[in-house]
Amino acid sequence: MLYDFNDQLILEHKGWWFLWETAWDSFRPINNVEWNGTRFVFDDREYCSDPTSPLYGYGTEVMKDLCDLLGDSRHEIPEEVDCLRIGAPEWFYDRPMSLSSCAPRDLASWKRMSKGNHRTCRTHRGRKFTRRSWN
Repeated sequence: MLYDFNDQLILEHKGWWFLWETAWDSFRPINNVEWNGTRFVFDDREYCSDPTSPLYGYGTEVMKDLCDLLGDSRHEIPEEVDCLRIGAPEWFYDRPMSLSSCAPRDLASWKRMSKGNHRTCRTHRGRKFTRRSWN
C-alpha cells in the first residue's frame, strides 16, 4: 500500500517499509519514522552504514533488487495519512506516534507536529439547528 505522509511517498510491502527517493529514482528501505520535536526523521541507519559501498542505502543486494522491482508501484494513487504506525508507537496527546528518545513530550512540540490538525470530540460553534438557521 502506498501512503502520502508529510509530502513523502512511503510504501508498505509485506511488512517492510520503503521511502521514495527522487534523487535515486527508486525506493529505499526504512525501519522507523520518528518525531524528534521539530520534524519527522526517517530511520535508515541500518542500511547506510558504509558510504563507500555500492549498496549504500539498501544494505544488501537482495534489498536493492527488491527496491528496483517496487519502483513501478510509485504510479499508484497514494492514500494521505497524518500518522504512520512504524516502529514502536506511544500515545502522544491525540495520536499514536513513534518518538525519538530526544523528542520533547510537551504541548509546543505536539502543536508543531499536528500543524493545527488535532483531533477532539468538541462540536464547532455555529452548527446548531435553530429557527434562524433553518431558512
